[in-house]
Amino acid sequence: MRESLIERLFQDKHICRLIEMYVSYYRLRVATRSSKTTTEAPIPPGTLDEMRLRLAAEQHLLSPRLQDVGAYVAAHPQSIAVDTLAEIAERAGSHPSTLVRFANHFGFGGFSELQGLYKQHVHEHFAAVDYGARIRSLQQQPGECDAVTSAGLLDEFTDASLLSLQRLRAETAPEDLDGAVDLLDDASRIFVCGIRRAFPVAMYASYALTHVGTDCRTIDGLGMMHGSQTRTMTADDLLLAITYRPYANEVQEAIAAAHAVGARVILITDSKQSPGAEQADIVFAAPDAEVRSFRSLNASLCLTQTLCISLGYRRDASSASADAKSAN
Repeated sequence: MRESLIERLFQDKHICRLIEMYVSYYRLRVATRSSKTTTEAPIPPGTLDEMRLRLAAEQHLLSPRLQDVGAYVAAHPQSIAVDTLAEIAERAGSHPSTLVRFANHFGFGGFSELQGLYKQHVHEHFAAVDYGARIRSLQQQPGECDAVTSAGLLDEFTDASLLSLQRLRAETAPEDLDGAVDLLDDASRIFVCGIRRAFPVAMYASYALTHVGTDCRTIDGLGMMHGSQTRTMTADDLLLAITYRPYANEVQEAIAAAHAVGARVILITDSKQSPGAEQADIVFAAPDAEVRSFRSLNASLCLTQTLCISLGYRRDASSASADAKSAN
């Protein structure tokens, strides 16, 4: 009788459907619990260099809000090291909870752990007593002190420039420098483009490259001729582009034109996530100092000078080697 009742239950389609749904639900719960216990949290970066590499590799995987945070973190490492969570959120145009989610994405338990990575880098690479206090004083805004003097401003700009140059030396990879000099040396012609705040850097680059014997062309837009000047580039040429926020359209168009014809591109900018970086062969993020909302160009000019003079020494050595061979 009992077996007959069970057989009837299993012959009922509705009962069978309920049993199947229950079994499926049970299996799903088991699989979910198993995945939660077996999935390991991402391992946080151990150094600032690792963090930069992770951020560059995973930036496109982040949500739009986290991408905004990532752009700020990449462009303002000093702020991450010394400012409070609330200050960073305000400057990044975000919410403190978004910063915490950003840190969690990279395996940190909270934003303070991520911030500790930047503080550690500061202490290891910059020999300064109370570095945080110095940065805060350099970021002081007009009106926050009783009087502004010329001597005081000179101190602020000098200190900020020294810090930015220390960062440039610590954060610029030697292989990027060597690779950029290789590209400059191999180029048939070198085109230089930088407008507005980047214009002085572009003009110095053009001046120095001409004096080390290169065929250098400046895309200066004189007479609104940006388009005509960029159209003469070929695959044998190189474009040295300089641009900073808000990233001039003319420079972006020059980068796109160079990329379209197969010319090599070296980009000097303020963030490795800046527009045009994906089309450049080598990207340098120059950490130019900012004091009272005025940004200097010391790091950019020092980097540009390094590239140009390195190219000069490279060509002098090649010329001397060629002369020695001909003499033999």
